[in-house]
Amino acid sequence: MILGRKLRPGALAGGGEADSALSHCAYCPKLCTFMCPVSRETRRETHSPWGKQTTLFEIARGMLPLGREYVEPIFACTNCHACTSVCDHDIDVTVSLLAGRARVLEAGMLPDPLRVLLRNQPDREAEARRNVAALAGVIGPSRAARTVLFPGCAAALEDPAMVRAALAITRAIDGDSTAAFQDLCCGLPYLLAGDVSGFMEAARKLAEEARAWKTIVVLDPGCAWTLGKLYPEHGLELQAEVTTLVEYVLPHLHRFVRRSNPKGPVFYHDPCHLGRGLGVYDPPREILLRLVAGGARDLSLTRDSEPCCGGGGAIPESMPHVASGAASRLAATLRGEGARTVVTACPTCRAHLLDQEGLKVVDLVTLLAEAL
Repeated sequence: MILGRKLRPGALAGGGEADSALSHCAYCPKLCTFMCPVSRETRRETHSPWGKQTTLFEIARGMLPLGREYVEPIFACTNCHACTSVCDHDIDVTVSLLAGRARVLEAGMLPDPLRVLLRNQPDREAEARRNVAALAGVIGPSRAARTVLFPGCAAALEDPAMVRAALAITRAIDGDSTAAFQDLCCGLPYLLAGDVSGFMEAARKLAEEARAWKTIVVLDPGCAWTLGKLYPEHGLELQAEVTTLVEYVLPHLHRFVRRSNPKGPVFYHDPCHLGRGLGVYDPPREILLRLVAGGARDLSLTRDSEPCCGGGGAIPESMPHVASGAASRLAATLRGEGARTVVTACPTCRAHLLDQEGLKVVDLVTLLAEAL
């Protein structure tokens, strides 16, 4: 029930693919539980993919009320897609959970940390704009720009130097016609907090702005996943080609001539949105073969089995202990397999691994810029 009103069957899930995902997961024997970074940290079955989907399933068919005690599991997801990678039915749990979050917002039961996220998002976007403008001179491309670098809010806020490095790379490849753009957010933070209208408003603004662009080079894999996957799912198609920075660089590796010499064994970590979300596994490894003598090693659980750093899905805001626990677990795994340096291609992953003891964390963008 929502505040005393019974939901019609399927109303919470959103219908279509979301309802199908719920029914599959609710009757599944929990084969993906061991992959979930949230339930591994909390040790609660209700936080497993099965538990989250079953909670939504029972709410949607009116067997459970949409009470505050049942809301938490709907937000206990990093959007890492790890459960999908082992699912026999290829169920994308994020589809129904994101739809469920929207119904929670509509019912006025959004958890306080997510309310704060939505309240602060305009200020975050304004700060990101200022940071990019300070290092790029401008934040919007001219109509003549062929290539537009879209850094993403995380990099613009947490590591402007990474944005500067990315801009140097794109300009080395495509000349001064490249421009950085952070005047608008891709909208993902709104969707993670259940605000579909806020997401759609941000997405439409970006789609309109991008009509004159030819190529959008996206630094943050989360933004690339949003533009490449979530926009089409919500009926928005960008006219410009969307590519990740690592894919954009790959045909131009001959421009990068200096090799790095990090201390100790170097490992590469697959970011969830870049790897499982977009299927981009090989380009970062090919780049590292060029930049690091011998390339980088993989974890024993790698590619679609790669552990999550805990930085996605608004988990750092809603369940910070889970986010830090997942990062610590990943760092311990890396150290246990001999890593002393880890390279990642995601600003969020870098930020979450940065303070882990005994591990040097390097972003791939910086290595590329240093190799020019």
